[in-house]
Amino acid sequence: MVKMFIESLKNLTQKPATIGYPHTPSPSPKDYRGTIYYQEDLCIFCDLCEDVCPPGAILFEITNAAENIREYSYNPYLCIYCHACVDVCPKADEGCLVQAETRLAPLGRDSTLPQDVKLGYFMAKVTEAKNLDRKWDAFEARAAQSRDEMAEFKAEKKRLKQAAMKAKKEADAKTKAEAEAKEEVQAEITIENNVETKTETKKEPTKIASAMPQLLTEPKDGKKDDLTQIKGIAEKIELILNEKGIYHFQQIALWTEENIKWADENISFVGRVKREKWIEQAKELLAKK
Repeated sequence: MVKMFIESLKNLTQKPATIGYPHTPSPSPKDYRGTIYYQEDLCIFCDLCEDVCPPGAILFEITNAAENIREYSYNPYLCIYCHACVDVCPKADEGCLVQAETRLAPLGRDSTLPQDVKLGYFMAKVTEAKNLDRKWDAFEARAAQSRDEMAEFKAEKKRLKQAAMKAKKEADAKTKAEAEAKEEVQAEITIENNVETKTETKKEPTKIASAMPQLLTEPKDGKKDDLTQIKGIAEKIELILNEKGIYHFQQIALWTEENIKWADENISFVGRVKREKWIEQAKELLAKK
């Protein structure tokens, strides 16, 4: 009994071990999951935080579907502080979504709501706690309607794009068909003009007259050239040339088109003079003499 009395006297002189909650806030432990704060200028509006939030405490309202303008709203009094939104945010490391280590004070009916831009647009527009739930329900319906309008806008945009592509395809096909038809008409006109031109006058092909080359009755200075040095002239052909009066390289080197024609007709060398290049060879052999 005495021992208990002594222990009671000691406790009277020591500080209390408890705190006066809720009048005195309890200290937050390290890494405590608290209120979510948002930095709009870092957001890429991927909607991942909204999709992953279990209680639906984060919502985006689409205020302009054409320009895809969205407004972030957060209800800290619905939040279960699970940290899922921060985990999934691609910009969390840069500070787009940050979870503080403290939470807002408990909400009473006459409490003043926090006015912080980092809590989003909804909390900035609601001032009285008694209106919070009703206005949040209305906001949820408005956000859902904006989603539906965005889906309709995208569907209409896709339909218009497909219609434009179809119209362009049809226009290109029409242009191509007109061009092909024009080409066919032009081809027919060209064929008709060619037929008319052919039937008007047929020009005779230019004929080369034959002319006898310089012929000799005997070799100059009694000594003839060895014409077999020209590739294509064998001994029999050399004999025929000599009989016609052709003994020297110089005579062959001076042949003209008319002379070649004469050789084709009179010595039966049709095409050989040009094909075997007798004239060129004769000039080369003459230069070597």
